[in-house]
Amino acid sequence: MNEIGNRTISPLVSVIIPTLNREKYLRQCIESALSQDYPNLEVIVVDNGSTDNTQEILASFGNRIKCLKEKKRGVSAARNNGIRAARGEFVAFLDSDDFYLPGKISLSVQKLLEDPSISLVYTDYILVDSEGREIQIVKKNHPQPKYFLRTFLTNFGILPSTTLLRKECLKKSGYFDETLLEGAEDTDMLFKILRVGYRFGHIPKPLNAYRWHLENFSRPNRPGEKPNNFYCDRILSSAIKDFTLPELFEDFLENKDWKRRVKKEYDKLTDILYFRHFPLSARAAAKKSREIERPFFLLLFLTNTLQTLPLLYSVLETTVKMALTTINPKLTRQSANRYWRKLDSLFFRLKYRLFKVFFYRYGK
Repeated sequence: MNEIGNRTISPLVSVIIPTLNREKYLRQCIESALSQDYPNLEVIVVDNGSTDNTQEILASFGNRIKCLKEKKRGVSAARNNGIRAARGEFVAFLDSDDFYLPGKISLSVQKLLEDPSISLVYTDYILVDSEGREIQIVKKNHPQPKYFLRTFLTNFGILPSTTLLRKECLKKSGYFDETLLEGAEDTDMLFKILRVGYRFGHIPKPLNAYRWHLENFSRPNRPGEKPNNFYCDRILSSAIKDFTLPELFEDFLENKDWKRRVKKEYDKLTDILYFRHFPLSARAAAKKSREIERPFFLLLFLTNTLQTLPLLYSVLETTVKMALTTINPKLTRQSANRYWRKLDSLFFRLKYRLFKVFFYRYGK
C-alpha cells in the first residue's frame, strides 16, 4: 500500500469469480476472497447459467458481494462481464472451484505498488483434491526480464486464479476471446498482454489453492469441435511470429555471433514444440530459424516434398492396416488402429527429422 503523510492508500481490487454449477465449492471460494486482510476489495460473482443451488448460496452473502446472472456463454464471456462491472484499479480472477490462501491480495498489491514496471503478478500455488486436502506445492519459475519472453514461449502455464493485474492492461490488450475453447482463452490473454509490452512479476510463495477434481478435467470435444491443443497451438504460433528479435533476444544481439545463437534458440524451440504436439508453433519457430540463416544443402527436385510427404504417409498408414488385417483376418478395426499407433510412435522421431530437413529448405 502507498502512504501519503499518515494516510495509507489502498487501491480498490475487484475479484471476479465466474461460476457454473459449482455449489459444492462456491461458498469456500467466496469466503476465501472476503476473508482477505486487504481493506479495499469488491467481490463480483458472475453466474454463467447455473441450474443448481448457486443462486441460494449467492443470496446468503447479501450485499457483501455483487452478483451478475447471465445465460450460459462460457467462462470468457463471464469474465468479460465481470471486468465491465469492476470498479477497481486492480483486477483478480478466481475460478469458483479454487480458493485464496491468507495474504494473497495484500501481497500481490504490494508487489505491483513497489514495482511500477510490473503490470501483472502471479504466485505459486498448492494443488488440492476435491475435499481441499493438499496434494503438493507447485512452484513457478520466473526468468529474468531479458529472457522472460522466450522462456514463456515454452512454459506459459500461469493459472488465472494466481494473478492480479492492472485493469489498464485489459483496456489496451483487449478482453478475453469468447470464441476460444475453455483453457485456451487464458493462454491467449497472457500473450496479448505481453504483446502490448507489459511485464509480469512473481511472488515465490503459494497463495492460492487449485482444486484437482473430476469436473475440471478436460472434457471430450463435441462433434466438429477442434481440440483445446489446436487453439493453444494457433495462439503460440501467432506469438512466435509477432515477437521481434530485440524482444526475444536482446541479450544476444550485442554479440558478434548473435545469428548463430539466435538460430540455435529457434531450433531448440522447434524441437520442444514439435514433441509437445504443437505443429503450427514448431513450423513458426522453424521458419524464424530459416530466416536467420537459410541452409543450401538440399537438391532442387525436393521442392514439393512438403506436399507429397503427408499423402505418402497416409498411403503408408492404410497399407499397414490392410497388411495387418490380411495377416490376421480376425483382427478388428480397433486392433489394427492400435497396432498402427504403436508403429507410428516408433517412427515419430523419423517423421520429425523429415519435417526439419524439408521444412528448413522449402517450408512456406
